[in-house]
Amino acid sequence: MPPAVLAVVGLAVVVVLGSAVAGPWVVTGRHVSWDLFPGQSFPTSAAQSPPSSNHAAVSPPVEASPVLGVVARVIVGLAAVAFVALLVVVTVGLVRRARAALEQRAAEPEPMAPGTDGVDLDEAHLPALRAAVARAGQHLDDAVPPGDAVISAWVALERAAEQTGVPRALAATPTEFTVAVLDATCVDATAIRTLLELYLAARFSDNPLDAGDVERARTSLRTLAEGLERRRSATDVAPRVTEP
Repeated sequence: MPPAVLAVVGLAVVVVLGSAVAGPWVVTGRHVSWDLFPGQSFPTSAAQSPPSSNHAAVSPPVEASPVLGVVARVIVGLAAVAFVALLVVVTVGLVRRARAALEQRAAEPEPMAPGTDGVDLDEAHLPALRAAVARAGQHLDDAVPPGDAVISAWVALERAAEQTGVPRALAATPTEFTVAVLDATCVDATAIRTLLELYLAARFSDNPLDAGDVERARTSLRTLAEGLERRRSATDVAPRVTEP
C-alpha cells in the first residue's frame, strides 16, 4: 500500500481509538433555583391527591451500556477507515492504469507498410542487424522472468538499430525507429509486430508473460534471422555488372 494511504489509515485509526477510550460525551449543567420571595410560603391551587393504586408502577428507564456505545463507535470508525482506504487504493490504481495506457500509446508506433517508412537502409547495415538478432535470441535463454527476457531481447534490437547510423526522425521514439529499420530490411512484418506486441505487453500489461510468450518471441527472432540470411544470399548471388 502506498505511504500516503498508510498515513491516512493510521491517522483515522488513532482518531477512532482515541474517541473510544475517551468514553461517551456527557453534557452537564448547574441546577438554578429562583426564589423571588424568600421565607414566604404560598398555598397551592389544589391539594395534591395521593397517587392512585390503580395505575401501574412505572419502571425506571433502562440505561444503555456504555460498552455497547464504545463498540458501536469503534465499528463505525473502522468501517469509515476501510472505506477511505479502499477509495484511495482504487484512485491510485486508476491513475496508474491511465498512465500506463498513455505510455503504451506513446510507445506503440503507427502501422506502416514495409518500404514506406522513409528509412534508407543499405547492405552495409545488415551484418549488425544479424548480430543483434542473434544476441536477442540469447537474452531469451537467460534465467530471468519471461517479461524481462523479452524486454532485453527487444532492447538489443533497439541498440542495433541505433548503431546502424541511419538518421532517426526527431519525433520518432526508439521503438518506432527500430520497427522502421526492421521494416526496411523487407523481412517478415508479422514477426516484427509479434516481437513488438510481446515487448509492449511485458512493459505495460498487468498480466505477466509466460514461457509460451518467450517461445513466440524466439520463433519470431528465428524468422527475422532467416529473412536477413536470405537477403544476404540473394545479394551474394546477384550478377555483377562489369564495365566494357
